[in-house]
Amino acid sequence: MQYGHAMTGISIGIFMMNYNALPQWLAPYLTLTLLIASASAISIKGYGIPYTVGISLSALVLLSQEREIKLNVRPLSKCTLGIYLIHPLILMILGKYTLATPAEKAIVAFGGSLFLICLFKKYFADLASYAA
Repeated sequence: MQYGHAMTGISIGIFMMNYNALPQWLAPYLTLTLLIASASAISIKGYGIPYTVGISLSALVLLSQEREIKLNVRPLSKCTLGIYLIHPLILMILGKYTLATPAEKAIVAFGGSLFLICLFKKYFADLASYAA
C-alpha cells in the first residue's frame, strides 16, 4: 500500500520532468485530464484532499507554461518524492495545533513540504539526495 501512495508523487515528478518533451498540442490536455482525475478522487479515503491539492497545484504550474509565464519545473519535479516523504509530518502537526479545514491543511502541507525540501537541498545537499 505504501508503494501505491509513493507512486503518485513519483509519477507527478516524472510527468513534470518530461512535460516539455510531450507534443505541444497534447501536453495541456494530459494536464487537464490529470486535474479532472485528481478532483474525482477527492472522496477516496487515504487519498482524498492532500493528493488532490498536490496534484492540482502541480497541474496548475504546468498549465502556466502554456501562457507567457515560463516556469522551470525541473527543480519542483525533483522535490516531489521529498514532498511525499515529509508531508505526513506537517499534516500531523497541523492536525494537532490548528483548526484549519482539510483543504487548508493540505495546501499548507504541500507548500511547507516543498519549502522544507528546498531548504534541505540548499543546506544539506548530501542528506537531501536521499529524498530526490
